[in-house]
Amino acid sequence: MVAGMALTALLSLSGCQEPNTQVVDASCTLFRMIYPSSEDALSKPTASAILAHDEKFTAHCGAAK
Repeated sequence: MVAGMALTALLSLSGCQEPNTQVVDASCTLFRMIYPSSEDALSKPTASAILAHDEKFTAHCGAAK
C-alpha cells in the first residue's frame, strides 16, 4: 500500500518538469539574397521589394555567402 502511494506520488511529480525545448532559426539556410539577372526588366516596385528583402536578410543573417 505504501509502495503504491509512493509510486503515485513519484509519477505525479514527473509531470511537473519543464519541457526540454529549443528554438532553431533556420531562416538563413532556407532563404537567400535575391540576385536578378542583368537580363531581367524590373519595375521600380519590384526592385524596391528585392532591395528591402536583401537588406533584411543581411541585417538578420550577415553578409551573403
